[in-house]
Amino acid sequence: EWAIMDLAAMAVGAAAAGIYWTRAPVEVEYVLEHSKARVLLVENAAQYEKIRAARSHLSHLQHVIIMSEHGLPEVMAWPEFLALGTQQYHAELQQRLANIQQQDLGCLIYTSGTTGAAKAVMLSHASLAWVRQSIVEWYVANDQDRLLSYLPMAHIAEQMGAIHAQAEAG
Repeated sequence: EWAIMDLAAMAVGAAAAGIYWTRAPVEVEYVLEHSKARVLLVENAAQYEKIRAARSHLSHLQHVIIMSEHGLPEVMAWPEFLALGTQQYHAELQQRLANIQQQDLGCLIYTSGTTGAAKAVMLSHASLAWVRQSIVEWYVANDQDRLLSYLPMAHIAEQMGAIHAQAEAG
């Protein structure tokens, strides 16, 4: 779900901003407010609880999607969210993809915040593409190789290895 959401955000010209699942509610709220997130993907009801009380003043947050079964009326289930991606939006998606420039914001990576509030590192599509190409050149791998990682998806190294390095150069 994370990879799909991350790549979908980039495809429509938005920028994904991961949040560590261990963050305290006030830190989650900070990232949502700072990034002006319009869509939030959460794993389960426990993660949604971190922002439930704050949601009323996060006016930019339009949708919360949950990966697991939930029974919460104020969130959208993952299958329901996927069903929104119908063929009728294909032309618009193609246009948005064509309009993305290398210097455009590709994603936000929030620092650990060890010296105060987390800082947003803005990574352009060009930066992500350069690191992707470097990974491909540095590590010789094929479809028979396996990668084991213990990093959370909010970490840039995990995103580069699990998502961006897998993308075809284009």
